[in-house]
Amino acid sequence: MFYKNLLEFYPEFVELLKKTSAGNFGIPISLDLQKQKNLPKGLVYNENTLYIERFFHQKMVLEDLAQKRNKACVEKLLMIYPPDVLLNEAQKEATKAIFNEATLLLQGGPGSGKTFTISRLIPIFIKAFEHKFKRKPRILLAAQTAKAVHHLAKQIPTDFQPLIRVETLHKALKISKQIRSIEPCVIDEDLVIVDESSMIDADMMNLFLQSLELRSRLILVGDPYQLPPIEGGAPFKFLIEKKAFCHHFLPGSLRAENKQIIEDANALFLGKAPYSFSIEQFDLNLSIEKFPQPHDATAPIQHLQQYKILSSLKVGPFGSQKISQDIFNLLKTKKGRYLHVPIMITQNNEKMSLFNGQEGVMIYDKFKEVHHVFFPHLSEPVPSPLLPPHEISYAISIHKSQGSEYSYVDILLPESKEPILKEHLYTAMTRAKKGLQIFDQNMISSLF
Repeated sequence: MFYKNLLEFYPEFVELLKKTSAGNFGIPISLDLQKQKNLPKGLVYNENTLYIERFFHQKMVLEDLAQKRNKACVEKLLMIYPPDVLLNEAQKEATKAIFNEATLLLQGGPGSGKTFTISRLIPIFIKAFEHKFKRKPRILLAAQTAKAVHHLAKQIPTDFQPLIRVETLHKALKISKQIRSIEPCVIDEDLVIVDESSMIDADMMNLFLQSLELRSRLILVGDPYQLPPIEGGAPFKFLIEKKAFCHHFLPGSLRAENKQIIEDANALFLGKAPYSFSIEQFDLNLSIEKFPQPHDATAPIQHLQQYKILSSLKVGPFGSQKISQDIFNLLKTKKGRYLHVPIMITQNNEKMSLFNGQEGVMIYDKFKEVHHVFFPHLSEPVPSPLLPPHEISYAISIHKSQGSEYSYVDILLPESKEPILKEHLYTAMTRAKKGLQIFDQNMISSLF
């Protein structure tokens, strides 16, 4: 009976799978009484919306936790110092909000100044807190990835860094990526700031809110147009749409060179497709010329940010792994003793201060077996045998590119059975600061 009923709901079920993979909890739909009676096990119909049972329960828990936070009383702080004069009006208003609110959703696209706003908020928050409570506040900076949280921490003025605990969400919640905690722990800092909130899935968000003391002030920072969590459900976007908490939007981009790129990326959600080339026009030999090669063993780390190839797939003829290996093989055949090989760490190693998603430059010496890898945040190079798991990164997947920026990008959208989302394309386009090219194999048309 279950399978028979599922076949009856096949079109709705396919649409439901698409929407949940794009971050929705369910799909609005009108079902007659007979269909409601025949609803297959594992699906839930509630208030004219069809859900997969798991996502329905996640949403209900999230709404309950949001209501509890909104009912909690938080003592208002007197803002004894005005917002930094370098902040624009939208950033100043967002800065003021957390002095009166328990929870703030801070939304903005690339270049809108989210990180800058947070870095200027923390010093005046500390002063205001000290003035009222006669002690220094305890502050937690967290994010889904170690790369993101350490990038945010570097923006905080040095004098205030000792007051701040910097951890991934997994570490703050005392869980591993393989084992989810059943019971919430206790997070009781006076101010908690979570970056890259769009990457947090519903289970993680619910566990985090359950663990967070109601008296703690919370700022969730993110861009809801970026890729939704891999596990499905997009609680940050949901909380914004439902106006669950105080919400501040930082408009536009403060970087003059990429304003048109941001406008084109935002236009995706208004139904406007970007200009693209056929993927057959992507020329690997032209791409190779955009990766400068050295005449000696020097390591110009700045080359890391100049150019990157982004692919919607990891494997296949146009997947990031094959493109990276092909470029490496071609460059090895060219004249010269040395190569600059971009590499990306794929597994955290806290002792070495190397984290998943961080990129470095390997000085590849054709006459030696051991090579040295330079990272922007480390003072000394790391010998290649000591590196944690890593991969060559001339090309990377769009998922891996989140949180990174490059002057120029080429975006590859090879044909795939798995549909791409507008959020895929938005994320890829907004990695570019100066220019981009899109090479498509009939994938963009499926979005519009």
